[in-house]
Amino acid sequence: MERFDEDCTIVSDGKQAILEFASNNQFQKDTIQPKPNRKNYASQNGNNLGEVNQMHQEFKQMIKHYHGVSIRHLQHYLDWLVFRKQMKYQIRAEARKTKAYMLAMKGTVSFVTKDICSFELPIDVFTLYQN
Repeated sequence: MERFDEDCTIVSDGKQAILEFASNNQFQKDTIQPKPNRKNYASQNGNNLGEVNQMHQEFKQMIKHYHGVSIRHLQHYLDWLVFRKQMKYQIRAEARKTKAYMLAMKGTVSFVTKDICSFELPIDVFTLYQN
């Protein structure tokens, strides 16, 4: 399973299919046992399904916004959702647009403004501005 880390832990509510999947792929399992007198269900390791349910809800909202998704591009939608969540939790609201732009351009633009003066240009810029 190339999409999972070797030390992956599957957090679940103990459904047989999920436990079987984790066992078949030698993943660690962390099962949350529901208790009738508690509202917040958590495992012994402190994991809870609230975060998973929240992510699922946000993904459903995103799908609704885009009027459905293409299976072909599903990974890109998931990547976009994770990127948005990371931006929300790690960067102040005022700085998000700039940071998102800089992260997007990182792989596209291989130089910064201060480096432009050191590039060799196909024309002599000084003669253009002498008049």
